[in-house]
Formats: sequence, structure tokens, C-alpha cells
Amino acid sequence: MTESFECAWQSLRDAPRARVDFGDGHVLDRTLGGNVLTWICLPDGRAVDILPGLVDAATWRFLLESSLNACKAVLADPDPVARARTLAEAGAAGWAR
Repeated sequence: MTESFECAWQSLRDAPRARVDFGDGHVLDRTLGGNVLTWICLPDGRAVDILPGLVDAATWRFLLESSLNACKAVLADPDPVARARTLAEAGAAGWAR
């Protein structure tokens, strides 16, 4: 990932916590899974794609690679209509997997 993407992370709110006291000296205290959203942006910050939710590693890698290919195509093509078509096709191909 670090070869093709600038990785950053931002928490928009505190993760909810759950505490369960089993009454026998055992306590479970942990955060609950939150929502994840991966933004794929061009170098100037414009969003190109969004990968929502939690997916397995193989699917996430496939979606990242699809987005990277779309980014490269968008940066290489000066025609805005062709860029929009490229992004639409990349999105459809990625989620149709």
C-alpha cells in the first residue's frame, strides 16, 4: 500500500465501549467494532472512490488495486466524460466480483 497510497487514519468519534461484569471477578471491558470507510483520493485531494465497510483482506486488496487503476486512468485522460466513464466502469467491476 505505501508504494501507491498515502495512508492516513482519522477517528470521527470515540468508539463505543461495552463492559460486562460476570460477578465472579471477571470483567469484559472492550471497544465495539466501529464503521470503516476507505477514501481513495487523487493527489490534489479529490475523492475518486470509497470502499465502505469491513471486508476480508483479499477483497480489500482487489478493491484497492481496482481503485488504483482507475486513478491512473483518470490522471492520464484529459477528457472529463471519459474519466467519468472510467470511474463508473471501475466501480461496477470492483463490486461485481
